[in-house]
Amino acid sequence: MHTILNKSLKSLLLASTSVMMTAAVAGAQEAATDESLEFEEVVVVGTRIKGLSEAALPVTVMGNAQIEAVGATNMQDILSYIPAIGDFEFQDANTGTNGARGDVAGVNMRSLGSGNTLTLINGRRMVVHPTFQNINDVPTTFYNVNSVPSSAIQRVEVLRDGASALYGADATGGVVNLVPYTSYDGIMLSGKYGFSENTGYDELTLTARGGWSLNDDKTKIGVFGTYYKRSGVAITELDSLYAELDRREHDEIPNEWQGDSQLRNDSSTTPYSVFTTGSLNAQGTWEPTGTYHVNPDGTTSSGSGSERYDYNEDVWITPEVDRFNAMVNLTHEFDNGIELFADAFYYNSKSTTQRAASPLDSGLAYIIIPEENYYLQQAAAANPDLAGSDVLLTRYRPLELGPRIIEVNQDAFRVMAGVRGDFQGWDWESAFIYSEATADDEEFNRQSKNLLSAALALTTEDAFNVFGGPGANSEAVLESIRISTVQKSKTTLASWDMKLTRDRLFSLPGGDVGTALGIEWRRESYQDDRDPRQDGSQPYSYGDLFDESDVVGVSATTDSSANRNVFSGYGEVVLPFVGEPNATFGMTALEFQIAARYEHFSDAGDTFKPKFGFRYAPVESFSFRGSYAKGFRAPNLPQMNQGDIIRRSLGVEDPLRADVTDLDIDTGDLYRITTRLGNSELKPEHTDTVTLGAVFEPTGALDGLRMTFDWWKIEQENVVVILDADYQFEVEALTGTNPNVIRAAVTAEDQALFDAWNLANPDDQRTAVGVATNVISQYINADKREVEGWDASIEYRTGETEAGSFRFRADLSRLSKFTQTAGDVETDYLRRNGNPEWRASGSISWMYEDLTTTVTVKHVGSVYDTSLYADADSGNSGTIDEELERVYWDVDSWTTFDVAFKYRFADTGNALDGTALGFGVRNVANKQPPFADEGNGYFTSLHNSYGRVWWLSVAKQF
Repeated sequence: MHTILNKSLKSLLLASTSVMMTAAVAGAQEAATDESLEFEEVVVVGTRIKGLSEAALPVTVMGNAQIEAVGATNMQDILSYIPAIGDFEFQDANTGTNGARGDVAGVNMRSLGSGNTLTLINGRRMVVHPTFQNINDVPTTFYNVNSVPSSAIQRVEVLRDGASALYGADATGGVVNLVPYTSYDGIMLSGKYGFSENTGYDELTLTARGGWSLNDDKTKIGVFGTYYKRSGVAITELDSLYAELDRREHDEIPNEWQGDSQLRNDSSTTPYSVFTTGSLNAQGTWEPTGTYHVNPDGTTSSGSGSERYDYNEDVWITPEVDRFNAMVNLTHEFDNGIELFADAFYYNSKSTTQRAASPLDSGLAYIIIPEENYYLQQAAAANPDLAGSDVLLTRYRPLELGPRIIEVNQDAFRVMAGVRGDFQGWDWESAFIYSEATADDEEFNRQSKNLLSAALALTTEDAFNVFGGPGANSEAVLESIRISTVQKSKTTLASWDMKLTRDRLFSLPGGDVGTALGIEWRRESYQDDRDPRQDGSQPYSYGDLFDESDVVGVSATTDSSANRNVFSGYGEVVLPFVGEPNATFGMTALEFQIAARYEHFSDAGDTFKPKFGFRYAPVESFSFRGSYAKGFRAPNLPQMNQGDIIRRSLGVEDPLRADVTDLDIDTGDLYRITTRLGNSELKPEHTDTVTLGAVFEPTGALDGLRMTFDWWKIEQENVVVILDADYQFEVEALTGTNPNVIRAAVTAEDQALFDAWNLANPDDQRTAVGVATNVISQYINADKREVEGWDASIEYRTGETEAGSFRFRADLSRLSKFTQTAGDVETDYLRRNGNPEWRASGSISWMYEDLTTTVTVKHVGSVYDTSLYADADSGNSGTIDEELERVYWDVDSWTTFDVAFKYRFADTGNALDGTALGFGVRNVANKQPPFADEGNGYFTSLHNSYGRVWWLSVAKQF
């Protein structure tokens, strides 16, 4: 495991930090100022007009000081402190095939899904990340915020409101605007190092900012760069609750849940093979004559065996990352008043992680060992029952092949150039942007079905041996079946916009009317190029067996690509009927925001979406605000163009057979074949968003206090979902029939198992059903999704006192409703496998002379885990589902505290002048993530396993 600094240096860092901080405080002379920053008039996200009061918009702003105080350097970790942002569906802990892997983080506002959150850079769109991922089995795209250089970000703005009328599709859940520095003076170099005391996790960040003014300040250039390096962490470095997959008897599991078989998550696919003798009939179905397994001593016995394998032994929970970001911006003011502005971003990252050696079972690969196989002949000599028969390899994991190593290389760039000026009272601006992102995802130590079948057909010692356990095959034999697979993905975005704004279109009694008009064009494209062994061009073929995929454990996915053109026009107006000129008691302000947008998609039709907002202030210090907005989201390009896909899914339990048969295929321990059907008739999603809130900003003795409250409700129609295999099984269990669950005929063995169950359970009689051979699902537009909740915040800043000054802020979000209706079935997703009801964050800062001390807290509410359940009358604690008569495992809430100290040397008259030292601890109490019945032992989309992280930073302004 890579370690940037060794343990002795870490100890020295801890010991010396307190000494440095003490010396820094002793050298304090006067309050520091950051003269390197140049501020301009701010137009926050949520409007394109400077005249609209900020109090009218439900916007959360996270400034540079707050970002520094939390001590995080990844955008995912930084944004997790904003309660309105839900779980991170896309994050770097993912190792699954057919998903976005590597250095990724996607924003999910209101838990509506990452595809419903628009991410902007300084008010303009980012390119979509090149790799999409199935979320709830639906292809979902997102914007990778890790691709933006953190050193260039001045603040983060989060609009907690529907904004399709202003910014177009994808803004139905809200908007995250990453605002970079537009000007900078001087040079700043900084370094930051952090490490966890629990694991080998450590990270190093080097940043640089530079800004210069030329031509009598008419030309300004800014350069920003960040290099980030993080070590990988194996899950075995964590507590055994997470590291060990058999958790049935773990001390931290409550007594009533201990012994539950669902807590045994280790695998029945081990290095000791399980196989079935028999033959392949003319219909391509295996006709078995007996089942056998290899014992650890190399002998074979009848039956499927009892060996299990803890695949976490080779799993990394945190990938190793090397990342480089850079940005350059330029502005130049011509003599005629027109200003040229331009910027360029570049991002590159390499991520490395690993997971267990590739498993093989008959659900993943139908591999037949001919009776001529050299080692089958040897096994038959010792066990005559194996003589004269081919063998179907039911389960096997070649550990000596090594863990599957995953390397993801990503690149992204954006270039933007534009001009702006004013003409007869109108501010105008036009810009062109081109962005491109690529990802090369390569996975090593995989197995080719063709090569494996060829190696198994050999009659010499060079044959592949599945009958000997670990170490049975030489490196030369392993190399004969070993392959790597590569997925290459690419997305592009080209856009042009033209906008006009005017603060004083005409006057109303309350003030000047502001307006904004604009047109935009953009072209989006994606390319998904799968490995030839996975896209059907190099399929598996062995006798009468055929599979489009030649890779063990990976279903075939055909290459796909598409593009679309989008043209839009929008308008916005702010109408101040009551303002400073005509304010009276009980009516000091009344203003309205009206916006509308027309969009034409070349592949999804036309839409027109309005937004209406208002602010009413009965007194100067207190105001009400609200809005109604309609939203629009077209099906994304992969949903419309990927086509039908066959998938093999693990962990899908058959509720009609699991407890009766206890067979691996029925309990979900074997891979199940499912079919996902594309749907060219998908309709766009439509959204209605309502917000109502209040803002309290008193003056006088309470000057500096700001309190807000906003209730919101979002209704979506035609949401694109897929009714997955678990859903299809639930429908069959509730209604008694479901044509989408394809079952084989009941065999004599099936009937005997059901007869035995009925005899032992007179109060729970079951009708015999055959094994499910396929479960069919299709992308559809679900009837409705309703999400509701409220946000509250309080912020207070004191003036300067003898004791310094203080800043306090707290944000709270409650998700009170989350239901989704598909057909006649309504599902409550509140707290279900995520979507906590409560989220909160807060901080308090003390500024004394040149020293700033900040304490930050973050709270993530409890959820429940549907993968661990018991009968409702079992007496187990948890969340009860009355309809299914189940009680689900409760995943506890999680509260962490951070502390940070920052000292600036100002006007010292020596080399320390302009230097800033920072020190802090993330997760001071070393709180571990709350347990969930997942492979990693917790929900990686909600929590992290970093533990207590110490960090130290130093910056120098020149």
